[in-house]
Amino acid sequence: MLDLPAAIRHALAGIRAYRGAEARIKGVARLSVAAGLTPLVWYFDVQPTQQWIGPLSGDVLAALPGVLALCAPLFGILIHLLPTLFETVLPRGVIFADALTYAATVFDATTDWPRVHTIMLARQAGFAAFGLLAGSAWWLATAILLAFATIGFEIIWVLCVVTGFMLIFQSFQK
Repeated sequence: MLDLPAAIRHALAGIRAYRGAEARIKGVARLSVAAGLTPLVWYFDVQPTQQWIGPLSGDVLAALPGVLALCAPLFGILIHLLPTLFETVLPRGVIFADALTYAATVFDATTDWPRVHTIMLARQAGFAAFGLLAGSAWWLATAILLAFATIGFEIIWVLCVVTGFMLIFQSFQK
């Protein structure tokens, strides 16, 4: 499992020396990549999770007592983002955190599977060019898309956003 906090620390260490126009250009480029990935993150990760958790979150939010009911919108957002937060933010090497991360990843893959499968079924005929390996090539491509849909797009998005904003901030330093 990828350790996103460690990847962010490593990425930030790698961009530490950039300043001025070079940092600004690199920062804008990374934010542009993040902007391009946003629809993929939304389509493959956020929307399927919302569809699965939506009915549950409505029941949970309706049961909130008194003052907590005022925070219902915040709790609603948090409930929808929990799998993603578990996958990307929890520390690695702690048994409970690792278990939550794996569970969230399996849940996320389960919610992402219908969209990935639908997209790949529509393209299955294109794999006929692989001859005897067509079925294996299709399953491999499907597994790769599922991996990106489950965690890949969001990790690249987070890394691009964090390093992009840091580079732009650094571009104004001497």
